[in-house]
Amino acid sequence: MKIKNSDTQYAGLVIAMHWLMLVVLALVYACMELRGLATKGTDLYNNVKALHFSLGLCVIGLVVLRVGARGGRDPRCSQASSIQICRDALVLSGDLLMDGHNRYAPCMKHRIPFETRQNTLFKSIDDVHLCMIENHLGRRCLSDYQHGVLALRKKEILLRARSATVGRRRLHVAA
Repeated sequence: MKIKNSDTQYAGLVIAMHWLMLVVLALVYACMELRGLATKGTDLYNNVKALHFSLGLCVIGLVVLRVGARGGRDPRCSQASSIQICRDALVLSGDLLMDGHNRYAPCMKHRIPFETRQNTLFKSIDDVHLCMIENHLGRRCLSDYQHGVLALRKKEILLRARSATVGRRRLHVAA
């Protein structure tokens, strides 16, 4: 089944399926409300309950049909959208990919050329890790546990850097 007629318009069958889903969901909701008005154990109550379950099965069927129509394809990962994803340069620090790891796979999958840019601000791998940790700590979608793990990793790197700096000062003073 064709999902879209163009980039901006869905196919008529898909639009009809969406409207049908809306109508069926409205009927499911109406059955829930009507069942509350009937006395438990009466024929009306049992008929509305059976209709509610039948409509629920219709909803499941429509969802399966809709997902099956997509054929497992993710429209966000089409080649056209991958071209947009690949237009920004991937940022490297030496051989380490610093920024663009979510763009690398679609570019490679669709064999779309991409640019890379070296970031020369970092003096060590610890500087790279600290930058990455800072970027991740700024995200809102991390759990408290993930924030804690990153904060402990940052603390470990900073302590190691401080002890290395103190060690160099002692060597300099001793010489």
